[in-house]
Amino acid sequence: MENYSNIVCNAINRCEKIYYDDMTSYKGFSQIYPFTTENIKGYINHFDLGINKSLLTVGSSGDQVINAVLKGCRDITVIDINPYTKFYYYLKMAAIIDLTYDEYFMFFKYKSYPTTFEENEDTLCKNLYDRLKDNLRLLDYESYLFWEEILLNYNNVLIRNRLFSNDEGQIKENRGCNNYLSTKEDYLKTRTMIKKVHPEFINDDILTVKFNRRFDVIWLSNIANYLNEDEIKDMVNRMYNRLNINGQMLISYLYKTKKDTKYQKIWPIIYNIENTKKLLHEFDIEQIMFQSTKGIIFDNKSMSSDSMIDSIIMCKKR
Repeated sequence: MENYSNIVCNAINRCEKIYYDDMTSYKGFSQIYPFTTENIKGYINHFDLGINKSLLTVGSSGDQVINAVLKGCRDITVIDINPYTKFYYYLKMAAIIDLTYDEYFMFFKYKSYPTTFEENEDTLCKNLYDRLKDNLRLLDYESYLFWEEILLNYNNVLIRNRLFSNDEGQIKENRGCNNYLSTKEDYLKTRTMIKKVHPEFINDDILTVKFNRRFDVIWLSNIANYLNEDEIKDMVNRMYNRLNINGQMLISYLYKTKKDTKYQKIWPIIYNIENTKKLLHEFDIEQIMFQSTKGIIFDNKSMSSDSMIDSIIMCKKR
């Protein structure tokens, strides 16, 4: 990870709005995603995760990790180019341990809370943070120091607007995409299981990082959206070599895309399904379809409408 003091300084600069004047100093650091924008619940059962399985996943909102924990996976490695990912995961972990199900949403939701089109002025509020900060300190001291610096020195709503993405969906979507948030019972089960898991965090670029081990499952989210054909092929080849035999890889998450969705030239190249099949033919890829995040919101399970279906491109190492 980059020098810790530089990371904190960058976060402070973002809160001070200095980052608008010099984006180059942030080396592509993205904002924090409050919740997953993927329907993890829609695809997670297609992967063999359990107590004896290992997972490499992008960090993003931390929801990939938490859902994997609920499936029983304990050996988890997180890679993300955004160093804030680690701090946010531990904030969520401490919240799951110390806050109730309803308080969890109160603390982390901002947009569309408690109802659609409303904003939560109590997001990241001090009284709830005070409830979890002692556990946060024990779980990961760097994360504790980071949030102590940010949450105690800046307005909570300002933080949500400067450090976080506004793409967080509605509560119905958050619950529908995450097994750990589906019910209060699932949340309490996650509380018990998450205490046993200590992920390894790697702050690096997936295109250049080197691993000294292999994994049973690899999730690459929608990284391929931002890559050209050569980069996609190189990433998949490198990650395929990091899979154990019979290991599975989520190559790319595709929003509002079925097997027969007509490709538009303005879309990322990975969405050109026929071209992607040719590009990655040696990996014997398959496309798995499931309810989209929009479908969750509108309770529509129809497989006929592109907008109601998301999918993943995945492969298995034989």
